[in-house]
Amino acid sequence: RMDEQNNASTAQKPDNTAYKKKGLVVSVLHEISLVAVRVKDVSMLLKEVLDILYAQMNLTRGTVTLKNGDVLVIRASHGLSEEERRRGVYRVGEGVTGDVAARGVSRIVEDISKSPDFLNRTGSRHMDVKTAFLCVPIISQNNVIGTLSIDRENPTSYELKRDLKLLETIANIIANKTNKTLYRLNATTASLQDVKSIISDVGTMMAPGGILL
Repeated sequence: RMDEQNNASTAQKPDNTAYKKKGLVVSVLHEISLVAVRVKDVSMLLKEVLDILYAQMNLTRGTVTLKNGDVLVIRASHGLSEEERRRGVYRVGEGVTGDVAARGVSRIVEDISKSPDFLNRTGSRHMDVKTAFLCVPIISQNNVIGTLSIDRENPTSYELKRDLKLLETIANIIANKTNKTLYRLNATTASLQDVKSIISDVGTMMAPGGILL
């Protein structure tokens, strides 16, 4: 009878490891939700999100790209130098990041050293450790406006599945604010292009002496 009681007691014990893992994800999402409410500047918001993912989940080289026409440009990152960030430009459909943006579908590359379409465009990875790359689309109003991606070194199958769901949830949290910033960025770019076009047009209308024809 004592053995039965001991077995019953053992069977009722919760899996503390599973609870801790779930609790960690909930804690991360809670922290990011608070940041999304508190931080008004989107650049700072994205940076803090990536900082949290590194500090709490040990997810490295986090990046957020935003679309500008048919090009994706890194707008926020963790663990990349300025030079590496500048190199992080992708055409929609190019490489893993571009593919995610083109199709609006999340991807997991379990080992980047064995993936032919992982470009390592930033040059920030040395391929000496097994590294997985996870990339999810940022979608607002049914349009892909960018991507959120991270690296996970020496990943387990459980970690990859968990991390992907976490990234997809975070992408939903930041999508609205990010879309507003993207609209302003594209509007500014369009305005600059209009100004350049006007200057160019005026230039063709000028006589050699600087007089309008």
